[in-house]
Amino acid sequence: MLMKSITKHELRDMISEHTTWLDTAGRLGKQINLSRRVVRGVNLSGRNLSKGIFVSTRFYDVKLKEAKFTGANLERAYLGPTNLSKVSFKKANLTRTNFKEAILNSTNFHGAKFNNTNFEGTLLSNALFDDDMLRKIKKRVVESMDNKTPLVLTI
Repeated sequence: MLMKSITKHELRDMISEHTTWLDTAGRLGKQINLSRRVVRGVNLSGRNLSKGIFVSTRFYDVKLKEAKFTGANLERAYLGPTNLSKVSFKKANLTRTNFKEAILNSTNFHGAKFNNTNFEGTLLSNALFDDDMLRKIKKRVVESMDNKTPLVLTI
């Protein structure tokens, strides 16, 4: 799969269009779509990227603290190792998303869709999950302890 990097100028324009799209409920602007793109070396902390399309997007050296990906599609996206503290992934599609070695302090995953999502080596301090997902995570932790094997969390 050929991945194309996005320039900071292109990204700034796309975020501006997306903000307009969100503010006008889709009447104006344009939904952000960074599918199969490489995003590198930018600060997106606090940005509202809700409902954006990030299928197979690769984020490298990107600051995302307190960003909003509510309802976004991040299927097969790569987000690790990144500080994702206080990021909202509420109702996001996180199927096959790779969070390997990410920092997920107080990150909100309520209503998110998980399927083969990689949390290997992540810090999940105070992360917010739905109750059924918490039960699955606890079960995997207990199984790992019972089997005396390292925990590789994929949910």
